[in-house]
Amino acid sequence: MVYTNRRETPDTLPLSGLFESAPEDGRVQHMELAVQILRDDGSGGGIDQYVRFCQISDEMRGRHGATLKAVQETLRECVRQNILAPFLLTREKEVSDIMISLFNQEEIQAIHDYNVAKQAQETALKQTVLLMRDLGVAREEAVRQLAKRYDLLQNDAETAVRQYWTI
Repeated sequence: MVYTNRRETPDTLPLSGLFESAPEDGRVQHMELAVQILRDDGSGGGIDQYVRFCQISDEMRGRHGATLKAVQETLRECVRQNILAPFLLTREKEVSDIMISLFNQEEIQAIHDYNVAKQAQETALKQTVLLMRDLGVAREEAVRQLAKRYDLLQNDAETAVRQYWTI
């Protein structure tokens, strides 16, 4: 595993207990797995250069977001510092395309996560409105409580109560 963060980590990371398999005979077998952490050790070797490439990429994404500019700046800075320079100079388009596709996957995951969170909030709003109704809370109080508990605008709380109150 390549580690680019600055926090201290062990040299080996055990993954025991994360993986189990149950063969057809029903016996559970455990898999013992550990990964070695690779870091920027200053040696200038291939792995060291790749770790530096990842660090620079993380830095540029922090500055420019998941954008083409971040990719271009990563490649420019790596070549300037002679990090994987021969490889990047001969395969710049290929590396750029791979990095952009990874950004797109991250964006798709972020959109998915947002939609899941929004759906969960809608479910919670519905259940809260129904519970308040069933407990005999007045509609006006339900609107006030919903706005307060879910940090909603008054209009959004009124819409939720109106939508779910009669279900």
